[in-house]
Amino acid sequence: MTRLVQHATAADLAYREILLRITTQALTAGERLPEASLAAEMDVSRTPVREALRRLAQEGVVILVPGGGAHLADPSLKEMADTMEVRVHLERLAIRKLSGTITPLQICRLEEVIQKQRDADLDIPSLIRQDSLFHHLLAESTHNEALTDSLDALLARSMAFRILFAGREDYDNHLILEEHLRILDALKRRDTELAEKHLEAHLHLALAEYSRSGEPTGTPRKKKASHAELRPVPPPAEKRRRETLREPRQGGTFP
Repeated sequence: MTRLVQHATAADLAYREILLRITTQALTAGERLPEASLAAEMDVSRTPVREALRRLAQEGVVILVPGGGAHLADPSLKEMADTMEVRVHLERLAIRKLSGTITPLQICRLEEVIQKQRDADLDIPSLIRQDSLFHHLLAESTHNEALTDSLDALLARSMAFRILFAGREDYDNHLILEEHLRILDALKRRDTELAEKHLEAHLHLALAEYSRSGEPTGTPRKKKASHAELRPVPPPAEKRRRETLREPRQGGTFP
C-alpha cells in the first residue's frame, strides 16, 4: 500500500512540475516532451512522467502520438473561437434550464467553488481548474447528462487553452471571480436574461484575452496596441465626408 501511495505522489508531482514549466513559459507551444529527459530533470523514473503526460493529454494540454512520443499542444485562435462559440450556446441552455429551479444546495456548491478560486491566490493551474468546475456545476445542476457530457468535453479544451496562456500578465483572476459572482447572483434572483448576459460576456472576454495574447505560452508576445492605434484611420475622402456631416446647419445645430 505504501508503494502505491508513493507512486501516486510521484506522478502528481511530475504533473505539477510540467504544468509549472508551461505556465512559466519554460516550455513552448508544440515543443516535444521526451519522457527520458523530463524524468532525468525531475530525478524520477519514467513511469510517473508517463502518467503525468497521459493526464495532461486527457486535459488537452499535451498531444500523445503513437510511437512518436508527446508534445505540447499548439491550438490556433480559430480552434479557441470555435470552442467558445459552442460553449456559449450550451451554457446559455444550462442557464435557461437552471434559472428558476436552482436549489440552495446547488447555490452553496457554486459559492464553495468561487471561494476556492479566491483562496487559490496565484496558483494558476488550481485557479483554472476551479474556473472549469464552476461551469461544469452549472451544467451538472440541470440533471441533463447529455448537456453535461458535451460541455465537459469543451471545458477540457478550454482548460488547455487557459493553461497554455496562463503565463500572460493579463490573466485576471479577480475579474473572472467577479464575473462568476454576477452570474450566480442573477441565478439567485431568478433573472434568466441577466444570467445569460453575464455568461456570454464572460466567455467573450475569455476569447478576447486569447486573441490579445496572439500565441500560446512561450511564443514571443506582440506589443499591445493602444486604443488610439486600434482605431481605424479613415482615408482623406472619407474623413472629409465625416467632417462635412458634422458641420452645423444654418440654424447652428448639428444634424
